[in-house]
Amino acid sequence: MLDVGTPGGIAVEDCSLFVITGTALQLEGGLRTALVRRTEAWTSVHAGWLQSEQLLLAQLTWHRHAHGLRLGPGEIRAYDSLFTAIVGAPFVLETDAELAASPALFAQGAGLPFLEVGPLPYRTPGAPEVPPVLLAGGLPPPETVDLRLVPDAAISRAAVPVPGDGPRDPAPFVGAWAPDVVPGCDVRDPQPRPWLAAPERPAPGALVDYRARDAQSLLAVMLERARTVMAPWEDRGPADFTTMLLEAVAAQLDSLAYQQERAVVEGFLEDARLRRSVEDHARGLDSVPDPGLSATVMLRFRLDPVALAALVKARLDELHLPVLPPGTTALEFLTGGGVLEIPAGTLVANVSTDEHSLVFVTESPLSYFPRLEVVTLAESVQLGDTGAMLAGLYPELEPGRWLILYRGRGEGGHVVRVTSVTLATDTTFVGWDPRRFAPEAFLAPGDPAPGPRATVLGNVVPAHHGLPVTPLQEGLEADSAEPFARSLAQWRALLSPIVDGSQEREYPLPFHPVSVQASGYPLPEETSRRGTPQLQVSVEDDPWTLVDDLSVQGPGDEVFVLRATPTGGSSLRWGDGVNGAALPPRETTLGLSLRIGLGTVANVGEGVLTRLLQVPLDPQRSASAGELLAQSMDDVRLLVRVDNPLTAVGGRDAESLDSIRYRAPAGVSQPLSAVTVDDYVRMLQQLPEVAGASARVVDRDLRTVIRVTVLLRDEDTLDRDELLRRWAGVRRRLEEIRLLGVDVEALPPRWVPLDLDLEVDASPHAQADQVRDEVVGAIAGNGGLLDPDRSGLNGDVQLADLYQAVLRVPGVTAVRVKRFRRLEPHAQERLEAGVIPIGPEEVATARGGYWPGSEGILTVQVCGGLR
Repeated sequence: MLDVGTPGGIAVEDCSLFVITGTALQLEGGLRTALVRRTEAWTSVHAGWLQSEQLLLAQLTWHRHAHGLRLGPGEIRAYDSLFTAIVGAPFVLETDAELAASPALFAQGAGLPFLEVGPLPYRTPGAPEVPPVLLAGGLPPPETVDLRLVPDAAISRAAVPVPGDGPRDPAPFVGAWAPDVVPGCDVRDPQPRPWLAAPERPAPGALVDYRARDAQSLLAVMLERARTVMAPWEDRGPADFTTMLLEAVAAQLDSLAYQQERAVVEGFLEDARLRRSVEDHARGLDSVPDPGLSATVMLRFRLDPVALAALVKARLDELHLPVLPPGTTALEFLTGGGVLEIPAGTLVANVSTDEHSLVFVTESPLSYFPRLEVVTLAESVQLGDTGAMLAGLYPELEPGRWLILYRGRGEGGHVVRVTSVTLATDTTFVGWDPRRFAPEAFLAPGDPAPGPRATVLGNVVPAHHGLPVTPLQEGLEADSAEPFARSLAQWRALLSPIVDGSQEREYPLPFHPVSVQASGYPLPEETSRRGTPQLQVSVEDDPWTLVDDLSVQGPGDEVFVLRATPTGGSSLRWGDGVNGAALPPRETTLGLSLRIGLGTVANVGEGVLTRLLQVPLDPQRSASAGELLAQSMDDVRLLVRVDNPLTAVGGRDAESLDSIRYRAPAGVSQPLSAVTVDDYVRMLQQLPEVAGASARVVDRDLRTVIRVTVLLRDEDTLDRDELLRRWAGVRRRLEEIRLLGVDVEALPPRWVPLDLDLEVDASPHAQADQVRDEVVGAIAGNGGLLDPDRSGLNGDVQLADLYQAVLRVPGVTAVRVKRFRRLEPHAQERLEAGVIPIGPEEVATARGGYWPGSEGILTVQVCGGLR
């Protein structure tokens, strides 16, 4: 019994079984395969029982048995075998047994599939019958039996090759014994030469341990070697010059061994420890490591009323005016009627620097209006809204301005950007980007619902984490009286390094980490947005461009890449004249301008960024702001107050090495290009707007074309503009994944309208009209049986599915389908077949869609029910 144990085939080969009072061979293989070959069995009561899923019998000799073999159940194949002196049939097939092949089987007096053996061809066949004593359970006296075939036996020429034998296997033969092989020539040398004496073993030399890698082990190896090659050297004390020389050499070899091991380790992604090595391995697998992202925050600017009043009084005294001119606000008076503009690049930092000094830089200029400091909502903003009604007229609001729906400190808010402004009689409606829909309700002051009231903050602007380290602007003094400007003077000297273009291809940046900033404010739930390193490089005042990869650049492209250094910083790398332009082969001056700051450390809480560091020194700013911002930074800080009403978001550390090692090989399992037609289907179905796709190869005269049929999601209900937008996305994706030299065609599916006629029985208490509408919806409605998003391409329509879809409708007690076919001339009725075949480029439909000719006919007649 071999039904348990390790799975695998069973083989019984080269065996002799004889004089057995019971069964000669019993083999039960179950679902395994079994092989019985080159085996003889003679003189037994039962010839045997053999069973397996696939049984191969080859080159057997079964002689003198009281009962034949029982075979099966399973598939049996028998070749080149002899069955002689067996009472009854040579073998019997059990139920569910199938004799699949039976060439060259020989037996005495048996019909097909056996051939007549004639006289016994054995050398010594023994007695012709089974000894009676064996049938009684005893053993007969010994006898000599030799079942090898006599030379030149006629049946030997009928042998056929056994399936699976190759040219190196012996020639086929009948029976368990191969015919005798004629001996070849005697090729022994009659005059053998004497054996040469073995050479003497050389004297043992110094023991060399190739595993020695550290200084102590290497010194021991050298001292042992010196013992044999420097025999006169006897003074080996620590003060000996030779000893000191060997110790110095061992120390240097230790360092070299360490460097060798590091070089070997860094050559494999799984073992590399340096960020540079891990990132280079990942790029070789088409995986771009995440460099991280600098945090983004919304900054609110306000004017201090006390400082503003003092400035107004001083200005009035200077002009000998008692009060402000009629109709003029304090800000208009100080700015000469212009608008106060907070320039882009304004620096704001946290007050406490106990742990980290975090500097944020405004992204764009902010036109400050006192009326927009706090704006009241006229109506509450509900969940999902993309606009708000403001109480009052605000012509200062323009598309592109940032706003915050704010509920107070600790209550959170929502950032939007204005896309439209509509002025009414006493209200202003502002709309914003639909992607920034309101994530929750923001209550207006008059709303009776419980909860904090919301206002709108209008003097806000995005800012990003990163301290600018740039050369001093032309026309400004290096020894500025501003402390912050003086603190950066010592670093500006490092922004103009001199490198030798003939010797170097990299330059390590003196500052890190380099900021990676994404413009604007992140959308809700946008956690993986990518940014751009804030680094500008010029070569002898000629600006060069930052790229991701030098290998695809031309010899004249003035580009550079940013790469990690072994110490964790960043370095510039430029081309070699083949991939990217090389630096001139001489000392060359580089110009650097960058921002420093990256990661989650800058995801600060609300109200942390309250220190105004610096307003950019724009010589033209006084033209629009009067003398308001043209004073010292200390006075500006007293006037302009800044804070962050919301927490900073989006700061992300550079991807960890463990994450890169895990993620990079995964990209290889998902190729970026389509090679087979299945690749086109798989990659297109990953798009959210694609419901199904099929592809096939079309041979043209000059080139191979991949014809792709694409079913867009909700394609039968889309308007024309949305349909064209989605098709543009599909074609763009096909262009990205196709191989060079392969043309791709994108085609819509062929709609197959159906002609269906149903008669439905409704329950006595069901509304007949409602039942009919629900039956139509179950078949042709959104999510119904024939919704293209559900049936898809190549989706055959089964009559059984139609019955089940209708019977699941509440109120339906029975249904009868009277017509079931395609809607086309001379269409064949498919009720008897029970299925309407749909091709791989076709979609079945029962309702009208965008494409002409896709309107089907669905007739539903309701019997019974309430009317």
